[in-house]
Amino acid sequence: MDLVRRHIESFLVVDGHYTRKDSNRKYLGADLNIKRMYELYIVQCKDQIPEKDIVSQAVYRKIFNEEYNFSLHVLKKDHCAVCTSYHQRNIEGTLTNDIKKAYNKHQARKIKAREEKKKDKELAKSSPELFVGTFDPQAVLQTPCSLVSQKFYMRKLNCYNLSIYNLANNKATFYLWSEVDAQRGSCEIGTCLYLQLLSISCTTTHAIFYSDACSGQNRNQFIASYLTKKNMKFREEDVNGKKIKWLKIRWLRYTKENPDCILFKYKMDDEFREMKVALTSTRGRATEEYQLIKKYTSRQSISAAKKKDLVGLCKKGIIPSE
Repeated sequence: MDLVRRHIESFLVVDGHYTRKDSNRKYLGADLNIKRMYELYIVQCKDQIPEKDIVSQAVYRKIFNEEYNFSLHVLKKDHCAVCTSYHQRNIEGTLTNDIKKAYNKHQARKIKAREEKKKDKELAKSSPELFVGTFDPQAVLQTPCSLVSQKFYMRKLNCYNLSIYNLANNKATFYLWSEVDAQRGSCEIGTCLYLQLLSISCTTTHAIFYSDACSGQNRNQFIASYLTKKNMKFREEDVNGKKIKWLKIRWLRYTKENPDCILFKYKMDDEFREMKVALTSTRGRATEEYQLIKKYTSRQSISAAKKKDLVGLCKKGIIPSE
């Protein structure tokens, strides 16, 4: 049984997409499943133990399911923390009134957001001055993608992709980079959105982006600075002296007419609230705009162990020379 455990533990785990911060569960690569893992286990065992000592696939599966908090990376649909918690509590019979209320409000917000997106989509189809798109980072893409057995045990290069989908013409743009180019955070997402704005028609005067509610990717000062190309000072209160609850914001609006302010809503049906974001000098006057500073000036390094594995894959021809 120890050989089975060592074999399971030899596979490299990857982060999930939405669920990676919601639990302690670890994820195996998208190209793995129990059947494939068991086949690799048999290949390994042939050189180490007698055939009669090789456990069955049922035993292998039992050890995997009962002793490891691993999941196979086959998320076909993204689930948020609210929905996941509600459905899990419902299965366990531990739902509370507070959880039910939170879930119902969450569903109502989702329906309203979809209605707004549908209306904006129809407007964009008939209005050349309006761009409406959705954006979302794809789960980490591990490179190379191959069925060669050796690569399952070796570290691979992380690649990232942000897809932006034009709702008016059903065309998508993909911004792809690797971990040696940059990380995967708000600065990188902001860069992609900025490049997308530069690429759309010069007749466009109004752009609307829809995304999930991930504060690390869209509701933060870096995204705001990229979209407005301004350095900003974020304050804790709005213009009426009320505390700004960033995690509850569902709508942000930036305008050329008032570049020193950001409008925001907590609910789709709310009136816009206003926050001042202009930088001021020591004399209280607004400072001049300036060019945003580049985050990276050179390629990013990878670990020596990962480099060794990638070079090994190249030497074995698993990563082609061209």
